[in-house]
Amino acid sequence: MKLRKTVSFLGKDYAELNFREPNGIALAECGVPFKSSGSDIDREGKIDAKVMRKLIAWCADVPVEVVDMISSKDWLSAMEEVMVFFGDTAAEKAS
Repeated sequence: MKLRKTVSFLGKDYAELNFREPNGIALAECGVPFKSSGSDIDREGKIDAKVMRKLIAWCADVPVEVVDMISSKDWLSAMEEVMVFFGDTAAEKAS
């Protein structure tokens, strides 16, 4: 994912983020980025931004400080990139 604005951290420039699929270790270290409640008919989901922040960094293999510096539009795009790994049902629950 190409960033709208290059981010610099510890002398390294980040112009794009390339995502890898999270595994069990990623989920154990970062957490699950969404929570859902309610019945199957009336399900409500919420994104946990603190968990998502760590998971974006893990999936993109960048320091979490880089995630902290990207624009809000890029952050939301990165969140969508991560949610793809959880399948359609996860994205629907969190919307």
